[in-house]
Order: sequence, then C-alpha cells, then structure tokens
Amino acid sequence: MIVFAIKSSHKRGMGHLYRSIRISKSLKFKKIIFLINNHKKSLQILKDNKIFFKVINYNKKDWIDEIQKKFKINTWINDRLNTSVAENFKLYKKVKLINFDDLGEGARLAHVNICPLKLKKNIQGKKILQGIKYLPIEKIKRKYIRKRTKIKNILISIGATDNRNINLKLLKNLNFERFKFTFINGPGQKNLFISKNKNFIIKKNVKNIYDEFYKNDLLICGGGMTPFEAASSGLPAIIIAAEKFEIDVGRELSKLGIASYAGYYKDLNYKKINFNLDIKNFSKHCLKIIDTKGLDRILKIIKDDTK
Repeated sequence: MIVFAIKSSHKRGMGHLYRSIRISKSLKFKKIIFLINNHKKSLQILKDNKIFFKVINYNKKDWIDEIQKKFKINTWINDRLNTSVAENFKLYKKVKLINFDDLGEGARLAHVNICPLKLKKNIQGKKILQGIKYLPIEKIKRKYIRKRTKIKNILISIGATDNRNINLKLLKNLNFERFKFTFINGPGQKNLFISKNKNFIIKKNVKNIYDEFYKNDLLICGGGMTPFEAASSGLPAIIIAAEKFEIDVGRELSKLGIASYAGYYKDLNYKKINFNLDIKNFSKHCLKIIDTKGLDRILKIIKDDTK
C-alpha cells in the first residue's frame, strides 16, 4: 500500500492536496490511502475524487503506530512541509519514505526529498531531487498551446483558498478599462462581489484550467504550481508571493524570463503592477523552458520504490 500523508486547510493552502491527488491518480495503484487532517473542504475534495482516506490527528503521538498496525505499507509519501525526526524515525527503516518540499528536521531521514519549488541550499535527505524538472506537470493537448503576441485578456487565479485576500486587493486597484479580466474563484475562497463591468468576469467550479489558460494572454497568480502549468501552455504570469517561500520562486521565474515577479503581497502597491511586458518574448521562453515530463519522473521514482 502507498500512503499519502497530507496537511490541507484554507490557512495553509490546498496545493499539497491537489498535487498528491494528481500523482495518486496517475499511479493507478489500487491500494492507496490518504491521511489528512480534519478539514471539511479537503475531505469533500477527496470524496469527490473517490479517494480512500482516513482523518488523522497529527498532534497525537501514536498516530503513525496505529496506521502501521492497520495497513501493510511499502511506500510512505509526506507532503506536509515540515516533518519531525520522531515521526520519520518510525518509518524510514520499515518503508520507502518519500517527502515533498520538506524543510523540517525529519527530512534527513527521507530516502528521497523532492523539492521542485524550494530553491534553498539547506535541504536535507538521503537523496535530494531539486528543481522545476520535478514539478508534476501533466502533458497537455497541443490545442491548448499557443504563443502570445499581445495582452488583451488577463486571467487571475490566486489558488484554491486565497487566504491573503489578494483577489479583493486586485479588484480594488486594477484598471478595468485597459484589459479584460477573468477571476477564478477557488473552492476554498470567499465569494467575490458581482460587478456589471463588461471587462470583469468571475468564474467558479472551473473544470479545465487549461481552457482558461488558452483564452488569456497573461496570468496573475501566486508562486505555487499554477505559473508552471500556465507556462507549459505558453501563458506567462505576473507572480504575487502569498507566502515567504514564493518570493524565491517568483524571483527565479523572473530570471528565467517566463514570469514577472510583482512582489510580496504585504509590500505590494497593487496600483503599480507592471503590465508593460514583452509578452511575445515571455511566451517564447515559457514554451522553451518548461517541459511536461515532471509527473513521469515522479511516477518512475515512486514505482521503482514500490517493486
């Protein structure tokens, strides 16, 4: 059995949950269980995806012992950001331990620590796989790929939760006369107010994000998976860092020429976001730099470890 141990909430964000769901579905193993904290919206997402899960109290000392007694586990995947030595010590001699973006002390016991977005030097792990080549980006259909030549339509997608209320700050400060904006209201976000402005659209329950990518010429988003997924379709981004670690991501993508880093959400003057970008050159770099083999690389690592 493969275990995915996740923490997900509005405050923490839900990107880790979505990443693990994507990986688990691509594995196509029958025996997979998700361990997750008691967060109503996250549990509903797992139910909707027909994923077997168990609610865990991560503060309970013997939660790992209970899982090991109940299930025969050969691979354990942590996507919880910070694991402890005490937790991983119970695991690493008995199962293959794979961690994602783990900066905790327990990371040093992980057999593999995969860090696509953590551009740090102090990452620990018996084997460290670092860099955007390990982003679990799926191969997309050619019909969703196009080069951008000018900016007319702008997509705004600030994650599943937008716990920093970046959407509302953008709504109050953007120039709706110059561009047409589409806001994606994530499943964990508060409802945005309705406007009669013809250059302003709100969409909920978006089933295919690549449809939305294709229709737009520029994206405003955080520094998680979204700008990389968008880049694979040729769509450049303006990144607003909602978390401290996203600052490094925004700066790195800016250096690569596939996104423009606007700044950290607390320090940003939303009225002065720069839209005068060489969009043609940005789009060209997106298609050149981002490959779509990251998910295949991750699946190979997991499958090799579960033989």
